[in-house]
Amino acid sequence: MMELEVLQTVWPQLHAMGASLVAISPQLARYGRAVRRRTKLEFDVLTDLHLRVAEAFGLAFTLPTDLKELYAAFGNTLDTFHDEPDFR
Repeated sequence: MMELEVLQTVWPQLHAMGASLVAISPQLARYGRAVRRRTKLEFDVLTDLHLRVAEAFGLAFTLPTDLKELYAAFGNTLDTFHDEPDFR
């Protein structure tokens, strides 16, 4: 979310130069919409369900076991937010 907030701060300047901006997230659409509302983003957040776009660009990966455990210790359930049981 921090990255999205930073992008929002520069969005007016990008837009003034004629640029477009879109975020692509592996989160289920309902979570992406909630993030967009909560952070008051003025650009679109699209959903890459099951990481198809990320895979096409070679960006998808599975978290190693120690990172899965760390995420779980903080209560993060990426499998729920992304519909990916393998924490990809």
